[in-house]
Amino acid sequence: ILLEDGSVVKQGDVNSTVASYLGSGFSQAETVDLQLLERTMVTRGQLRLKAVRMTSSKSYAPWKLPFGNRISFEVEIEAKSEVAEVDLGVALMSAGGFEVASCLSSHSLPKPKMSAGQYKYTVEYPTLRLVTGLYKFGLGIRSNFGLEDYVPDAFEVEILSSEASASYGVDTFRG
Repeated sequence: ILLEDGSVVKQGDVNSTVASYLGSGFSQAETVDLQLLERTMVTRGQLRLKAVRMTSSKSYAPWKLPFGNRISFEVEIEAKSEVAEVDLGVALMSAGGFEVASCLSSHSLPKPKMSAGQYKYTVEYPTLRLVTGLYKFGLGIRSNFGLEDYVPDAFEVEILSSEASASYGVDTFRG
């Protein structure tokens, strides 16, 4: 039985009820349209963060991953004019607003020159073990001219309990 606000919302076999539970609560479109989100800073705007899409293969639902699994997503960018030394920045924050991790594409890739057009970056965290909870990601992109675009609350990922989280004893912690 699955209850929500004291009412039965699902009753049936364990597998389908657990699947309904994991799909409930926090929800976000499979592809997040970043163009619709608020920009809190004035930026140059010749590079634009367009969309982000989860590419992790073992998600229960869009943006919901079991503890210990690889976190992977694709960021779509539009270059409106030619720029050089392009660098994508990613900030991972706890639900409470504390920075957990951050990285720049230049940590593992050369800073490319981009002509006007559409581009994609794939971001992967193959072994980042976040405790169960909700996490926010911020995205920024800069070029040789400075900050081009910045979305502080681009999308959220929920890390769910799993057999692995139980074996590490982290099911009672919250991110």
